[in-house]
Amino acid sequence: MEQLKKLVEDAAYLQDEVEALKYVINSVPYDEKPAGRHSILEMVALIDHAQQNHFRLAMQQILAGRKEVAFDQEDFRKSFSPDQIEGKSVDRVLEKIIKHRAAIISMLGKVTPADLHKTVNIRGKDKNIHMLLDEMLQFERAQLKQVAERVLAISDRK
Repeated sequence: MEQLKKLVEDAAYLQDEVEALKYVINSVPYDEKPAGRHSILEMVALIDHAQQNHFRLAMQQILAGRKEVAFDQEDFRKSFSPDQIEGKSVDRVLEKIIKHRAAIISMLGKVTPADLHKTVNIRGKDKNIHMLLDEMLQFERAQLKQVAERVLAISDRK
């Protein structure tokens, strides 16, 4: 339970990082797309897409006692489309991340010791809540690091 508590604290901290992003992200052209790469807006939207359509869904399935989760795509990166955020502001996307993260944290607050031993099969691999949360946090850290680096690079150009 102690490991889960640490991961939940990390998830809450990443929520704070997204909150802090709101104050700097509007100072750069967040919808600018470098050749062959996602825009900053798309990068943060992918975080929300992953937590909503992959990680949260899988955790809910574990808690519901399901043994397998089938996703439309092999990888949440492949099921993400920039069209999903067309016309949305970066503030709106960041607010959604924060709101959805709060829902995940709330769900995790109800996890029992017995739930920690439950697994679900995702594409041939058995995963528990701890593993899914760890994967989600690693992905988000990497994504937010790329966003911060891009914001700094754009700021340095000015």
